Amino acid sequence: MKKLLLASAAVIMLASCSKKQEKTGAITTEETTMTNPDTTTTTVVTPVDSATAVTETTTATTADQTKTTKTTTGEVYKYTSDDSKTNFSVIYDAEKGTAAVKNETTGKTYDMKNAVSGSGAKFEDKDGNFFWTHQGEFTFGKGEKDLIKGKEVK
Repeated sequence: MKKLLLASAAVIMLASCSKKQEKTGAITTEETTMTNPDTTTTTVVTPVDSATAVTETTTATTADQTKTTKTTTGEVYKYTSDDSKTNFSVIYDAEKGTAAVKNETTGKTYDMKNAVSGSGAKFEDKDGNFFWTHQGEFTFGKGEKDLIKGKEVK
């Protein structure tokens, strides 16, 4: 009897461990920052057959770009929109108060931080995008506008 109980407990533990491993993953967020956006250069062109100079002004972009990549690993939570057209993967970091949110449909990722919410958990990024969850449902939006609503996939 004891052997049967131990074997049953081992099977249950193995099943729960393998289930967690299926939900573990990584989300990479990449951000490009641009500095020194425009430089104006003036070019003077003198035709060979004329003594009159023609002035041409050209604007060239000489932006410096910096790419920052952040990879978040952990338990992945899956969400799908009510119309089943948009899917999200989210990894929460409770200690840091952050969430890596990936729109699986578009491939865009959002690096979000805890935001004030009356109920549930709400996260926002610096551009005003938000991801809010409450009782197995979610809302994704920007500013004051709700864009996508749906449920957690278990």
